[in-house]
Amino acid sequence: MKRATLYILPLFFAFACTQPETTSEDQVQEEGTTTTTPAATSTTPPAVTRTSDTAGMNLIKIIDSRPDLSIFRELLHTSYIEGIIGNDKVFTVFAPTNAAFEALPKATLEELKNPANVAKLRPIIGGHIMTGMHKTTNIIETATARQVPQQMMGGNEVVFTVKGRDLMMGDAMIIEGNIEATNGMLHIIDKVATK
Repeated sequence: MKRATLYILPLFFAFACTQPETTSEDQVQEEGTTTTTPAATSTTPPAVTRTSDTAGMNLIKIIDSRPDLSIFRELLHTSYIEGIIGNDKVFTVFAPTNAAFEALPKATLEELKNPANVAKLRPIIGGHIMTGMHKTTNIIETATARQVPQQMMGGNEVVFTVKGRDLMMGDAMIIEGNIEATNGMLHIIDKVATK
C-alpha cells in the first residue's frame, strides 16, 4: 500500500503544478465579439457580450442584419416604430430574440403580428425603447443604483437590476449588450416585456 501511495503522490503534484493559473479576468475573443468575465465581487458589473462589427450602421440596419431578431424587426414595421428609430434621433433599443417571442403563447404572438392590432402592439414595442444612448455601464450606475423606474417610449416604466452576474430589465436578462449604432445603442434581451 505504501508503494502505491509513493507512485501516486508524485503524479498528483506533477498534475497540480501544470494547471494553468486562474486570473481575475478571463477574456474570450471570437470573430467580432468580445466577452469579458471579471472576477465576482459585489461591485463588479455583470458580464455582457459586446459586438463591435456594426460601424456605420443605424439601429434598423443592425436589427435587419440579425436573423435572431427577425420577429422584432417584423413588429417594428407593423407598429410603424421603425421610422422613428431609423432616423437621426438617438435611442436605446432592448430587442427580444426570436426565441423570446416564440416563448409567448402562439395566439398572443399571432395577435401582435396582426396589423389590425397596431394600437395594442405600439406600446409593447415602444416598451423596449428608451430615448438617449444608454450603455450597460450607464444603466448600472444610474438606474440600478437608485432602483428608479426608467421611462420607456411605450409609456411604461422599467426597473433595471443586477442579479448575480446578470443585468435585468424587469424580468428580462440582457444577454448581449452595447451594440453601438450611428443613432443609438442596441441590447439583446431574452424575454418580451408585455406590460
